[in-house]
Amino acid sequence: MTETTMSAMMRPENLLALSVGALLSGALLTALLSVYRKAVGWVAFAFVLAASSGAVFAAVKVFAEEATTVPALFILPGIGANLTVRIDELSAVFLVITSLIATCSTLYSVRYIQIYEKEHPIRYYPFLLLFFASVIGVVTMTDMLFFIV
Repeated sequence: MTETTMSAMMRPENLLALSVGALLSGALLTALLSVYRKAVGWVAFAFVLAASSGAVFAAVKVFAEEATTVPALFILPGIGANLTVRIDELSAVFLVITSLIATCSTLYSVRYIQIYEKEHPIRYYPFLLLFFASVIGVVTMTDMLFFIV
């Protein structure tokens, strides 16, 4: 890879997109692997750890450089709503906090879910990863309509 490509890849908004993508693909994979009860928790933890690393690195980049805004990804012209993502210093703080909580709670849940054999992991891990992805969205949205949705 060239230095320009590597620099573009390490921009905070790209790191955040990779983190959300990791969580979404992890939710899909944990749903598919839920029959393997002992492995699915560790798969979920691996995806959360990767996503948390990307989110924390994006937050560090924002602290070191400056806030970044992604241009409107989706516009609803009738009501003036724009799907815009912004990572500033405040959202970077919350990204670090939620990444730490997500990593710790997923690590704890690996053993916890194995104890309760009546419950199937498909009812927990995919939704946990989707929840963490939505928390990243809530922290970085700029428009109130998309914040609620």
